[in-house]
Amino acid sequence: MKTSELVSKLKEIGYCHIERKQPGCPAEYLAISAANGYLIATVSEKYYGVLNTDIYAGYNESQEHNAILRIIVEYAMTPLDER
Repeated sequence: MKTSELVSKLKEIGYCHIERKQPGCPAEYLAISAANGYLIATVSEKYYGVLNTDIYAGYNESQEHNAILRIIVEYAMTPLDER
């Protein structure tokens, strides 16, 4: 999955802040935040398959968390040279 596809898919479901530089995160990570700025995940741009999430059921009950997680995992599992 290309980074532009990740951005598009996450914007469709309301997660629209995606940055390469996030306070507290090394520059080699892509930071994914909710519309309110809450950091929900980081995906390594240096290491294949490496990600960290902070999604929990009570955070935003109006969102389908399985869809968000699937998108983030699909992106993380995309070979670095294909992003």
